[in-house]
Amino acid sequence: MAEPINVIVVEDEPATLARLVAVVGQDPALRVVATAATLAAARACIFAEPPHVVLCDLGLPDGSGIDLIREVSAADSGILVMVLSALGDEQSVIASIMAGAKGYLLKDDSGTSICTAIVQLTQGASPISAAIARYLLVKLKEPRVPEQRPPSLLTERETQVLELVAQGYRSHEIADRLFLSYHTVVHHIRHVYDKLAVNSRSQAIGKASQLGLL
Repeated sequence: MAEPINVIVVEDEPATLARLVAVVGQDPALRVVATAATLAAARACIFAEPPHVVLCDLGLPDGSGIDLIREVSAADSGILVMVLSALGDEQSVIASIMAGAKGYLLKDDSGTSICTAIVQLTQGASPISAAIARYLLVKLKEPRVPEQRPPSLLTERETQVLELVAQGYRSHEIADRLFLSYHTVVHHIRHVYDKLAVNSRSQAIGKASQLGLL
């Protein structure tokens, strides 16, 4: 039997923290190894005994969870951070992703969704709440003046692939829609990552949005 995924929960609201610990603790694939209600406490427990996943709130009494995400990402320790917040606005989502968050869920997501997302995170996915994904898609389609858009940064085909990624399509689905092979789609996605200097789908969407490429 595989070892459970070790999770640290960072949340300052006692009732929410208790709910999350109970939900995560009921899944045999997961194990809560520590909790923290402040930025300082989170730093102490995360770097003392690094977990596989940090489930992180953004609004903490002594600072922003985004600072913690940035520090964990900079440490290059392999720890995956997923935001769990009541904040679903564009600024919070984009800032978290750019700081290094690999997933973003809202607190009103079901317990099952949260546990499933944690497992998916360790398997290479970047889970994002459906409500946030829809919101970002609407925002991405709003007219905007590009900020620092590099000329011809992405090819037309790479842009097509990235647009479908932003809509939530998987690589094999993109291949079917564009009449390409699966490996060709993966090749295009890797080129997009390299050109945008990112390493996940969520980061690619955020960076492309900032650059006005979507």
